[in-house]
Amino acid sequence: NDPPSPLRATLRELRLSGDPHLLVKFIEYDVGPTLEVLGLQFDDIELIPMHEVRVMLERIVARISPHATRFSLTLDGIHDEIPQEMQEVLAAELLRPLLPKSCLTHVVLHLKYKRKYGLFTQQDMTDLTDAWPNLVELRIYDTHPQPPYNDDWPAPSVADLMRFAQRHPRLEHLVLPSLDAAADSLPALHEVPQLSHR
Repeated sequence: NDPPSPLRATLRELRLSGDPHLLVKFIEYDVGPTLEVLGLQFDDIELIPMHEVRVMLERIVARISPHATRFSLTLDGIHDEIPQEMQEVLAAELLRPLLPKSCLTHVVLHLKYKRKYGLFTQQDMTDLTDAWPNLVELRIYDTHPQPPYNDDWPAPSVADLMRFAQRHPRLEHLVLPSLDAAADSLPALHEVPQLSHR
């Protein structure tokens, strides 16, 4: 085995794309705890079960600095035929390994699947509320046109957005894959708090 790269002690920012198994091995071997900005794209990933993807992310997150500020992940898929049981992606499960990194200010998740859909629910938004107190940017993109939200898996509401914004006074960018903006979910005008966000 070759010795670890000298980058291990100095690297602050890294952006990579490719086979997720190879990326995990590289990061575990060559990346030290100084890494503060990490951008990843996992290619051709639809046929890897989501629990395995989460384990990969846990291994990666263990290598970055406790003071990391930026993390972005793109899951890129090309397959047209996906087994039914693998068509659901729980976006929050992919973000969960990041929850201990309380210094994160920018978090981006981009699901670029042909035949999968991402779910980010009301409960997921609640679970993330206290994770990153200095959050400036949270973007969750999903290219699938119609995630199957229902009473068991409700999309975040406008009231959920307001609560989230109140807890994150530095928040400037918030993108979610879906929002429940039905009339009966909208708060009364007098219940809308004044926010000083940009």
